[in-house]
Amino acid sequence: SEGDSVVSFKSVHDGMGKFSFIPNTGEKYTAEWADLTGNVHKTNLPISEENGVNLVVESGIGNRRFHVQRTKTVPEQMKQLMLVGQMNGTILFKANLDLSDKESITSSLPISKLLSGILQLTIFDANGQPLCERILFVKNDDYALNATIQVDTLSTTKRGKNVVEVDLKDTTYANLSLSVT
Repeated sequence: SEGDSVVSFKSVHDGMGKFSFIPNTGEKYTAEWADLTGNVHKTNLPISEENGVNLVVESGIGNRRFHVQRTKTVPEQMKQLMLVGQMNGTILFKANLDLSDKESITSSLPISKLLSGILQLTIFDANGQPLCERILFVKNDDYALNATIQVDTLSTTKRGKNVVEVDLKDTTYANLSLSVT
């Protein structure tokens, strides 16, 4: 809110990046960036709460360490937490986290046992209310499929009919799309 820079960030991959900082309670923060055409954009970040819970997932490959932290004083319902992990709308795991006598807990996620995709992690309080959420990309290189593609009908005319057959093994789990350009 004073116009000072707290942290800088930049795009690392496909327009995505990250930054980390510890906000002061009640302070207003704004993210400011320039797009490819040089236009400057500003987005107000959420105001930091005095009491709450935070979820941090360390980056890396293989199993990932995560940390759940709470402030020193929180309501009782924020001391008994549940971590839920889901992919594609399917719940993969639930873990009860007891922070009644401590302010943080650290453990690891068995990423190597999951299919590649987006893992959504949500922390719920004792009343089932979501407190925080993180998503992470699981890349276990299991997305390379042994597929065969056979072109039955090929037309290069405008709106011409094309028939393409994609064959996968009977037990292959896949979500496929086809792009014609």
